Amino acid sequence: VGAQLRDYPIRYTDADKKSRVVAKEMLGIDPSLPVVIVLGGSQGAERLNNAASRAVCMNESTFFVLHQAGKNAEQYADLYRAQKKNAQVHRFVDTKTLALWYSAADCAISRAGSGTIHELLFFQVPTVLVPLSGGAAEHQADNAQAVSRQYPELFISAPETADGIAQKIAERMY
Repeated sequence: VGAQLRDYPIRYTDADKKSRVVAKEMLGIDPSLPVVIVLGGSQGAERLNNAASRAVCMNESTFFVLHQAGKNAEQYADLYRAQKKNAQVHRFVDTKTLALWYSAADCAISRAGSGTIHELLFFQVPTVLVPLSGGAAEHQADNAQAVSRQYPELFISAPETADGIAQKIAERMY
């Protein structure tokens, strides 16, 4: 039968949504710069963080990266600095800050957990989904397939490689 998209309780309301320009200004980001958010602070984050950060660094376009990187945040902040990429890297961000990130985002790179997918859908963020694979996480591939089929203008899947993610970022942003 496969996965089906259903209503899901999320922690945000319409009051949490801001225009992209306002959200970027609130975050101290030049409103003319596209923003890519990387949501790599959860289960399986290290492989996603590695692939997504390499993909971002491969891209020659100028944009701003907001990266939730979990325990190795400094490593990714150092990488972006070395590559001269505009970035803010945090271990984790609170709910209010994440709402600003979602509002500011021109593109997101994320795993395909149900909660995150529904938040990205609520904020209408074009997203490259990189499903966690293996063991109990196989449902993420089903989640990504179902939401990509239902909302192809917002969601596409990518393999967990820098090249695969970079290609999909380009498709989402340009």
